[in-house]
Amino acid sequence: MKKTKSLTLLIVYFIWAAGQDLDGIVRYAVLTDYSIFLANGVPWLFFMLAFVVFSLNVLTVYNLIYPRPLGLVCGLAAVVANAIQLSITMVLALRDIPAVREAYVISREARGLPVRDNALNALFSHQAMLGTMVVMLLLFLVIAWGLLRNRAYFLGDRGHLSA
Repeated sequence: MKKTKSLTLLIVYFIWAAGQDLDGIVRYAVLTDYSIFLANGVPWLFFMLAFVVFSLNVLTVYNLIYPRPLGLVCGLAAVVANAIQLSITMVLALRDIPAVREAYVISREARGLPVRDNALNALFSHQAMLGTMVVMLLLFLVIAWGLLRNRAYFLGDRGHLSA
């Protein structure tokens, strides 16, 4: 079955997401997300979520390139796992925003990136963090919709009967 533009976008998204996940696993020590989990006494949860999300994203890429019926389930599971990871991270972050802000500053400085106070004030407020979470959850819904819209692709010839 021919790959449509939406399938190509899904492949690009999941490759990018898997790359981000791998980068986070490898460079965890300089990540704000890891610092959030560490500050809350659950660094193991960071790694558990990271490995699950990375694995599902990689499996989804594979199933987008070599479609199988289970690929749709795998892709939807990846989206749900991403949403769960985001939600847990945000709940932990909202418990102590000043500590998250400081972890972010340390992370940026460790990578040689600039830190601007006015940008920090805008980023680290309840409204900004909740707004970011809502936008990301909406993105995950769009990705899930794209997967469901292309369900026939995963089902091959059988998809034409049910789609």
